[in-house]
Amino acid sequence: MLGADEQRELHVSALSGNLCTVVAWLSWSVLELKSAIERSVAIPALEQTLVSGTSELDDDDRLFKVLPVGAVHVTLVRRHPLQVQCLQTIAKCSAIDLLYGSDKVFEELCTDRVAALALVRRDGRLLGRLPGAFKADRGVVLATLRRYPSGLQHAAQALRDDPDLVRTAVRYSPHALEFASGTLRASNSFISSLMEDEDFVDRMLANPKEALQWARTVLGLASPALQKEPHLCHIAGLQPPPSACGKHAG
Repeated sequence: MLGADEQRELHVSALSGNLCTVVAWLSWSVLELKSAIERSVAIPALEQTLVSGTSELDDDDRLFKVLPVGAVHVTLVRRHPLQVQCLQTIAKCSAIDLLYGSDKVFEELCTDRVAALALVRRDGRLLGRLPGAFKADRGVVLATLRRYPSGLQHAAQALRDDPDLVRTAVRYSPHALEFASGTLRASNSFISSLMEDEDFVDRMLANPKEALQWARTVLGLASPALQKEPHLCHIAGLQPPPSACGKHAG
């Protein structure tokens, strides 16, 4: 993985040839790179699709996570005008209209995966209005969880059972665990990994009281059996029930 604090010259080309060179911090998001390209060659970020190798780059991703080691070339493909028009309409609509407007208008906006991503980036609650295919789309759900962790409740069952997606949601809000699958909420190893990962250690160092409250929320949303598990209680700064202590000791 590349270092987030590094800079790199990225050569941006189109199908017609070279467009520009951008000196980018690898800590930038892909959207920030698009904005830099817009400043350089006046192609609006909304019209850009960026590709590295054979992979389309997601606006939310950080460059150091998605660019291959040593990569210095990025390809820009311009979106179809009708797609751009749809994205512009989504950007102009108020969140209230998108959330509570007519189903017909919403369906006309939700034309494809690009539109679905734009909608949930406007407001993560919109995942609940999307067709089932998008609720089962890992990328669309991930974009939702980064903005609205409780959007996990609208994800397809298979994604509510996805440890990495659930972990992402819980990092943003421990209350999102309520919407994870029963299998994950009953998994000692999964709940333990949530409560002992690097983010929790960082929280403990920065604000112990807040970190313990976070851990207790996670534990409270785990299965009833795990809520009595001595090791998990210890992480959350709680004393396990006497019966659990005796059972563990035996």
